[in-house]
Amino acid sequence: MITWELTDFPLNDENGQLTGYRVISKEYTVSLGEKANLYGDLVSWRGRDFTEEELQGFQIKKILGANCLVNVVKNKKGYSQVAAVAKLPKGMTAKKGTYQLLYDMDEGVTPIPEDVPEWIVKKIKASSEYLALEGGETNLPGNYSPDQETPPDDSVPF
Repeated sequence: MITWELTDFPLNDENGQLTGYRVISKEYTVSLGEKANLYGDLVSWRGRDFTEEELQGFQIKKILGANCLVNVVKNKKGYSQVAAVAKLPKGMTAKKGTYQLLYDMDEGVTPIPEDVPEWIVKKIKASSEYLALEGGETNLPGNYSPDQETPPDDSVPF
């Protein structure tokens, strides 16, 4: 899952002080194959294709804090979703967000940071990767469903 801060939509406390920005997320399969959604969005974000050498050395943490344009549309259920990601046009000023986090299980299961929203924690803990690393079964009945308890994208509390 990649989550973007939408810096044109600030969140302020009762005193008018900036506390963060609205966010939106998109889930991906971890694949950099040419037909993968992650690959397509990264190419669009970069504004150019990857070389074989760049693909071999690519680390997802490199996108932390990187600016882009996020095209958001409403789906049939009325929820906001990411339709496209693109490189910032020349002359457009990059904006700095307020929050960066990378949770990666490549080195094994580590504690999930406390400020991660509960609905994302449930998705992590229901993932086949997490269950396999924890030594559990990956097809348990009653696992978290992506359609269950997911708030509209504009209400994510971080």
